[in-house]
Amino acid sequence: MRNTQSSINRMHARHGSKSSNRLTVQNFVTALGIGLVLVLLGSTFLGEYLSVPDVTVSANPVIISPNNDLTQDTTNFIYSISEESHVTAQVFDEKGALITTLADVDNQPGGQYIILWDGLRDGENMVVDGTYMLQATAKGESRSNSQSVEVVVDTEPPPLQLINLDDLNRVANPSLVIEGITEPGTTVYQSGRADVIPVDSQGRFQIERQLTEGSNILEIIASDPAGNSTRTTHEVTLVTQAPELVLNEPYNDAWLNDAVLDISGVAPNAESVTINNQPVNLQEDGTFQHEYILQEGDNTLRIQATNDVGNVTTLSRLVHLKSTAPAIKLSLDEGAEFQQSQVRLTGRTDVGSTILVNNQVVAVSTLGEFQTTLNLANGANLVTIESRDIAGNTATLTRQVFFNSPVAQNELTQLLNNFPSLSSLATPLLVLIPSIMILGYFLTRPVSVSLKSDTDAFMPGRPEEQEFVTLNLDLSKSARSAIEVIDELGQSVATISQRRQRSGGQHEVQWNGYDDYGRVLPPGEYTIQATAITPNATVQSAVPIMITESPTVHRRYTKQTPTTISADTQWENLNRRNVVRQKRQGG
Repeated sequence: MRNTQSSINRMHARHGSKSSNRLTVQNFVTALGIGLVLVLLGSTFLGEYLSVPDVTVSANPVIISPNNDLTQDTTNFIYSISEESHVTAQVFDEKGALITTLADVDNQPGGQYIILWDGLRDGENMVVDGTYMLQATAKGESRSNSQSVEVVVDTEPPPLQLINLDDLNRVANPSLVIEGITEPGTTVYQSGRADVIPVDSQGRFQIERQLTEGSNILEIIASDPAGNSTRTTHEVTLVTQAPELVLNEPYNDAWLNDAVLDISGVAPNAESVTINNQPVNLQEDGTFQHEYILQEGDNTLRIQATNDVGNVTTLSRLVHLKSTAPAIKLSLDEGAEFQQSQVRLTGRTDVGSTILVNNQVVAVSTLGEFQTTLNLANGANLVTIESRDIAGNTATLTRQVFFNSPVAQNELTQLLNNFPSLSSLATPLLVLIPSIMILGYFLTRPVSVSLKSDTDAFMPGRPEEQEFVTLNLDLSKSARSAIEVIDELGQSVATISQRRQRSGGQHEVQWNGYDDYGRVLPPGEYTIQATAITPNATVQSAVPIMITESPTVHRRYTKQTPTTISADTQWENLNRRNVVRQKRQGG
């Protein structure tokens, strides 16, 4: 019994020990779980308390020019925060001094935000040019984070200089290369054109431009990264036309006998005129006059007019100098006596010369030979031979010859002596024959003409002013007649009256000083010549007249271009001029 009880006690003792051990493990596990929770809660709270917000910042653009030109006047300050924070956005200068506060926000949720900065200090005054720091600071419960970005303020326009256009206003070449300089990094372009001009690392650039005739406006613009711009304007005039050049004297292929040649003309748009590379004095109105020394023989003149851009107009003239008189050789000896009234005169002179025998023009062959018939009067006869070459040189020879007519019985005396022996049939013939001879004389008598003028000097007026020279033409009998005006070269320059039949007697004709084309004749000496023509004779009469200048009339109605005379016309005019001159002297 006692053993049984002991066994039971031992069993109770073992079961009590197992229960005590089970209670201790449970308590430990529970305590450990609670501890872990407390640690987790503490760490979470501590993590949140000690966390730092993430911040990122940027600016666009990073260079601004706040000068109110509507180009890059402001920048967008962009910042992002990772969580709700107390945020401040501020601007600092290069020394770290606060310039302005852009934002100061409590409990700003996480996200991206944009703030505009216009370059002002405290919203009032403009900051000076330089580099500034835009900074965003996000503050958590116990710690903060800051990030910044640089922004450059530049309000100074870039320099711009066109190096080769300072003194360039007029050019002759349409291809223009413009050279210039600015600051590196600047954008250069032409107004109205989209293409950008490259600028090298030293700020140099070139622009190729094709100009059009006349005025060209060149506007070049330089713009820096901050949006500041500088522009310059230059006007260039393209002139491709050569200057006008008109040569009044001499005309081409002229023959002269004076070594001193007076060259005159007008070059209204020229800056300089040269004659065979010799400079000529050019007047303000564009006229010029120059004395040039000719060499015997052929002289080539090269007249050049150059304008201010280098365009050149060139005229060439060939001028011949012949200063020696022409030679004359005659078949007629001094003092020769002839039994007949008609004598054949032959001779030789220089080729191209004009021969006058007793003031009558005689044809000269291409070899310089000439011949004519002399009608001698009874007794002594003076024969004058004048040779004038194309250059105007004159040689004169005179010969006195005699015509000794056989002594003839007076026809009337002989007729009266023989009258008694005439038959009765011859008597009517003696009456009829003189009547026929008298009638024939009146029908075939030569015509004579006389021309007179009411003045020897005349200033033409405007056509509506009715200013005239009055001419008196006197014909001895009916004849075809014409009146024309001849210049100093013997050239007909105006027709006063066309050739038509006029009755014998006086006729009045008026002339206003204009040519056949309605242009007033230039001032100078002229000859008004009347010509009367009948079947058996042609006669002329001439009067000199001086045309004086009327500035108003000649400026408006004169012809502007000098007449070019061919060589053949020149020979003909020279002959006519000699005839006119001889008739003046003879009159």
